[in-house]
Order: sequence, then C-alpha cells, then structure tokens
Amino acid sequence: MKNKVIIRREILQKRDALSDCERTQKSELICQRLMTDKRFIAAETILVYMPIKSEVSTIRLIEKAWTLNKRVGLPKIQGDEMNFYECRDFSELSLGAFNILEPKTEVLIEPSHALLIMPGIVFDQHKHRIGYGKGFYDRYLKNHPNLETIALAFDCQIIDYFEAEAHDIAPNFILTESHTI
Repeated sequence: MKNKVIIRREILQKRDALSDCERTQKSELICQRLMTDKRFIAAETILVYMPIKSEVSTIRLIEKAWTLNKRVGLPKIQGDEMNFYECRDFSELSLGAFNILEPKTEVLIEPSHALLIMPGIVFDQHKHRIGYGKGFYDRYLKNHPNLETIALAFDCQIIDYFEAEAHDIAPNFILTESHTI
C-alpha cells in the first residue's frame, strides 16, 4: 500500500492538472451543491478556508454567506495553532502564514453551532482525509469535536481507500461536483 506522501503527491498532480476553466466550473458546481445543502442553510456561522493554488474555490460561497447575513470565519495560523477569525469583507484580509490570505481582525469565533468547510488533497470512500501534512485541521477538530464538518473536493481527489492514522480526523461529509460521501 502506498504511503501518504506518495498518495498526496499523485493526487495533487491530478488536481493541479485541471485547467483553470475546469477548476472554475467544478468549483461553481460544488459550491452550488453546498449552498443548497440543509447544513449550510441552517448554519448561522460558516468557518471556511481561503482557497490556494488548485483547491476548490470558496470565494462565491463566502460571498453568498455574507449576502445571507451569515457570520464568516476564516483561518489564521499562529505558530502551530489555527483559529478562525471573523471576516466581513475581502478587504479585511492580508497575507499570513504560508502566503495564505488571513483576517486582519482579532475577532475570534467560538465555533459552537458553526459549520466548518475544510480543504484537503486526498479523500477516500471512508471519509478519511489527507491534507498538506501540518495537522492544523486535525488539531483544531480535536479541540472542537462537536463541529459539523464538510470537506470540498474535486472527483479526481477521491480514491477507494488509504490507511488513516490515529490522529487523523475525518470530515462528516465530503462534497464533490458529482456526489456526497
């Protein structure tokens, strides 16, 4: 069985191979599917990532959450910790850790009754997740075990199975352009 490093590299190459047009179209489909999901509709607070590189874009999702008067939290990395801070407009962002846009505000969101939308590189049919290898989401979810979580991914990021590690925390659902796991 392949190890996580090899699986991560192979799937990242597939995701990176999507054209900008394909990525935009598939991201739109995924976000449309999420915006009609009962969990998104019911959530008052959305904790969501800012997309980087070839990830599923969440820009339209964030804009929609604002128009629905939902509270939006974006991640900020400080040392080995990740927390979510309120963001009301894209102008409130600046480059942070790993050159990812982060909120400039210091309004920490306590995540009770929030919906967490998470990225990842690889997922399997058992909802296991491989991220970038730093463990930020695993640690955050360990500290907030009751959060409802949905991961966004393209179909090309889903494989049958890989061996998860004890510290890996799977999302409750994985949403792609064609199905929900």
